[in-house]
Amino acid sequence: MVFSVQLKDFFFSPAKIAEHLERSNEQVAGERILLQALEAERSRLVAEADKLYRLYQEEHISGRGFAERNAALEERLEQLGNEIPKLQANLDFLKIEFLSSEEALADAQVNRPGIAGGSKP
Repeated sequence: MVFSVQLKDFFFSPAKIAEHLERSNEQVAGERILLQALEAERSRLVAEADKLYRLYQEEHISGRGFAERNAALEERLEQLGNEIPKLQANLDFLKIEFLSSEEALADAQVNRPGIAGGSKP
């Protein structure tokens, strides 16, 4: 009985539904911002690596200098290559979860009047 009251209170409280959806939306937005930042960093590092390689090809920097500077770039690019797909997968999961929760809440409010009334439809 207590669970039923809590469930009813959650499903039929517009404030609680709005709060839940807002929290989910904020989490998706935060992950999206982080993903964009990592992708921008990756683009910047690729451009920097290309510039460094051109300097080496044009003999403006020694092989040793190139190797020292390029190692750090390669290491970070590898880290980003691992982080970005994981973050993208998490973002996709959150989007699906958010959409599913919106749909489930709408369905519960529209098609499950038994929750509110205490009996099955």
